[in-house]
Amino acid sequence: MPRSYDVVVVGAGLAGCTAALAAARRGCSVAIVDRGRRAGCKNVIGGILYAPVLDRMLPRFSETAPVERHVVSKTLGFLTEGAQLSLELRAQEFSAPPRYNHSYTVRRTVFDPWLLERAREAGAEPILATTVEELLHEGGDPARPVTGVRCGRDGGELAARVVILAEGANALLSESAGLRPPAAPREALLGVKELLRLDRGVLEDRFALEGGEGRAFEFFGDPVRDGFGSGFLYTNRDTLSVGLAVSLPHLARLSLRPHELLDRFKAHPSIRRFIRGAEPVEYCAHLLPTGSARGMPELARDGLLLAGDAARLANMSHYKELTNLSTASGLAAGETAADAVRSGDASRAGLAGYRARLEAGFALKDVRKYARLADLLESRPELIGRYPRRLVESFVEHFTVSEKPKEEVERDILRAWNRAAKPAEMRRDLLDVLEACGFPLVPLMRGVLQPSLRSGWDWLKAWGRGGKR
Repeated sequence: MPRSYDVVVVGAGLAGCTAALAAARRGCSVAIVDRGRRAGCKNVIGGILYAPVLDRMLPRFSETAPVERHVVSKTLGFLTEGAQLSLELRAQEFSAPPRYNHSYTVRRTVFDPWLLERAREAGAEPILATTVEELLHEGGDPARPVTGVRCGRDGGELAARVVILAEGANALLSESAGLRPPAAPREALLGVKELLRLDRGVLEDRFALEGGEGRAFEFFGDPVRDGFGSGFLYTNRDTLSVGLAVSLPHLARLSLRPHELLDRFKAHPSIRRFIRGAEPVEYCAHLLPTGSARGMPELARDGLLLAGDAARLANMSHYKELTNLSTASGLAAGETAADAVRSGDASRAGLAGYRARLEAGFALKDVRKYARLADLLESRPELIGRYPRRLVESFVEHFTVSEKPKEEVERDILRAWNRAAKPAEMRRDLLDVLEACGFPLVPLMRGVLQPSLRSGWDWLKAWGRGGKR
């Protein structure tokens, strides 16, 4: 006889642990299964945990959780081979306890076991070092409701009234169940990261930090050779997380191994100064989902829910709150499963509350808002390469001190922009990016404002020609 639970969760990452905690708190018997010998040992993020959902579930959790630093500064930067143009946001209120803007740097190999322990304290049973090989169905018929899972060990059948798949981006069980088609290469990023140890005092002096403050950097352009992706740098207590995420098709076009691209990023003049004297202690790689114009996969079937990265919950804007989306879906899945167990209805209709919960919160709204952005950036890499590069070069040219009259410098910059892209291309690209970011006024801009943009650009072109001899 298989062991029987109300809920079986597959995957002990952020979504899985949150789902197990939520279901156990509502009185369900819960098993959480993971192939790792320790929760988090196969989980990777660049470094930031966005935690409004966890703060709601575990008030003041950061006082006891193994977080590294709270993030008080975020920098968005554009890099060329030898230059950097950045915008930094630093706010004192981001350092105000107890919430610290819900933003912390973490190491998943440390944080995930802590979160799993909170689920265990609530009554969930962790089953680690165990691979789930397949889903069990009523009567052995894949067309009928899911009734549990089969694990790769003796006595490995676990019966469940609801199974929650939180297995990550490489979601083989979800695909085998037909909940989602296999991910296309353009729907995934490869993240690679090194953890570098640095004396805590040196780290705080170098990054101008006090106490538990932390900084986060994201760089576009040169780190990924002007393609879809970005480089990152995050400060931990006495380590730095440095790495990049790059789309799989772009990585294939570069004909570079991931560690070669990472080494190139670390050698950039703006990065090597930050990591000087740091010693490598860890290297890891992980697949990350992107949003897709194909839309969301099926989130629920009879006896089955899909959560976290497996559900392709991705926000590819500069926010990139993947951890926030994972915990939001985990909470919604756990509560929905508990409601289904209580009502005795774990059918697709009985689990419809899952999507309703996600719709009522921020998760699906943000996913839909940016759903087309990844496809646009993958199909038109010049949007990331051409314009940021030209922007950096323009600032370098403008602030280069010489005896050349500034009016002539400005005209040269304008001519260079015109060579980089024709005005009609720039107008199209700007509106396409705004539309892919869910900007609501794009139809108005296309129909009404575009002629104004055209006439303004024609005036600037005429002014630029006035400097020619």
